[in-house]
Amino acid sequence: GIEGVIMEFIKGRLLKQIVILLLIIGFMFLFAGKVGAKSLKELRAELNELESKYSKNQSDKKQTETDIAATKGKIDEITSEKNKVSKEIDELNEEIRKLGEEIEKMREQLKDIVHYYQISSSNSVYLEYGFNASDFTDFIYRLAVSEQLSEHREKMISEYNNLMRENKKKINELAGKQTSLSKLEEELY
Repeated sequence: GIEGVIMEFIKGRLLKQIVILLLIIGFMFLFAGKVGAKSLKELRAELNELESKYSKNQSDKKQTETDIAATKGKIDEITSEKNKVSKEIDELNEEIRKLGEEIEKMREQLKDIVHYYQISSSNSVYLEYGFNASDFTDFIYRLAVSEQLSEHREKMISEYNNLMRENKKKINELAGKQTSLSKLEEELY
């Protein structure tokens, strides 16, 4: 009896366990053969691909950071140059304004000198002034005064022309600086 039932039970149970174990082993070989070999190869390929992408991204990141630093440096350089040029433009404007004032003053003085010159342009005025001298010393003095007036007139005209040339030069320089400033602003933009 009982021994037979127990043996049957153990055999049945053992048989079930063996069948389950064989099924598990079979599934493992079935899936391990297909999934394991193929998946491992695929996983290694994916790992290599991901490592390559990661390396490229790190390289791109470093390059981008380098480019950003270089761009910031260039912006700072251009901004500094722009400020320098703006300051030079302001200084040139002030110089041009001062030259304009000097030119206007000199223009008024030249009007008086030209008026006097027109009145005294005939040699007879100089001669008359010289001959109306009371003695020879006065005559020499009057000739010297006439000569000094002529020299002063020539000097004033020369100074006026120099101021006009300098003013024109400053205006041209100002135009160049303004063009340079415009280019810097475009580059900065």
